Amino acid sequence: MFKGMLLVLAGGLLAACQPAGQDAVDTAALKDQSSTQAQLLYCGRLPIRIEYRDDLLLLEERGLQRQLLPVISASGARFEAEGDPSTSFWSKGQQGQLELAGEAFPVCLPAGAVAEPFVASGNEPFWSIELAGGELTLSRLDDAQPRSMPYRFEPGENGLLRVLTDADVTLEMREQVCHDSMTGMPRPQQVTLLLDGQRLHGCGGDPERLLQGVLWQVVAIDGEPPLPASRANMRFFADGRLAGRASCNNFIGRYTLSAEGLGISSPATTMRGCELPVMAQERRLLELLEGVQSLGFDGQDDLLLQGSAGTLRARPFSAAAAED
Repeated sequence: MFKGMLLVLAGGLLAACQPAGQDAVDTAALKDQSSTQAQLLYCGRLPIRIEYRDDLLLLEERGLQRQLLPVISASGARFEAEGDPSTSFWSKGQQGQLELAGEAFPVCLPAGAVAEPFVASGNEPFWSIELAGGELTLSRLDDAQPRSMPYRFEPGENGLLRVLTDADVTLEMREQVCHDSMTGMPRPQQVTLLLDGQRLHGCGGDPERLLQGVLWQVVAIDGEPPLPASRANMRFFADGRLAGRASCNNFIGRYTLSAEGLGISSPATTMRGCELPVMAQERRLLELLEGVQSLGFDGQDDLLLQGSAGTLRARPFSAAAAED
């Protein structure tokens, strides 16, 4: 999912369109969008394709095609499914906000693009950069005060994105899972800071974008594949909910991501009964979930949930037919 044509979101593109009147659809925004060809965006892990056709928005996700109608919006161009305001897409420049049946997804971006605020950091020596409000702010342990300066994007070859300034500060980034060298926390971008003739390596972006937007299918429990008669999966929601199938029963809980790792609350389950081996597998899976302390990735797509009790391995499976 991390491959594709690089489209850059500069500060001006990240701003919303001018506010429209409260009693009319933003026709100016619709006119701007109507000439746009089909676009591939990523809402976290979820790829979607959108196409503006006349005053309509054609949305394709997980093999499903939807036709959305324009509605009144204070800014940008907002579209909703006919008779279903809980399914919508709100376009602002080259980014957008997707909601499906009331479920909000992470901000939708073209492949390789980043949205403010964006934070990157590295260790030994420690440094951090924040892109916010059209400015790049550099912090280092040896500096008395952070340095702030305007920045601009410049696309490079093979998916490389450069963040340039008029000072001696350049940031290079590429969409590739990157594990922090101190905490092990995975982040969506590998970054390199060019400063004072040095190349300092680090990671950037929001770790939640690596988790949200898809159904994760459990492919190994303590290194063993799930029983053929069972189904084990999970979804990480933007509001902190974690839900899925534990093997026999559905479960729901909550998760928290912090600098220290990943924590999962004790999941609640339905009370369905299945064959004894499936129930035993379910108990083991729930035990592992409760004991999760960290997450990592083996390659781009294999999610590892690790704790003192053992390890779960899962892979994205976003086909609509797999939804419960």
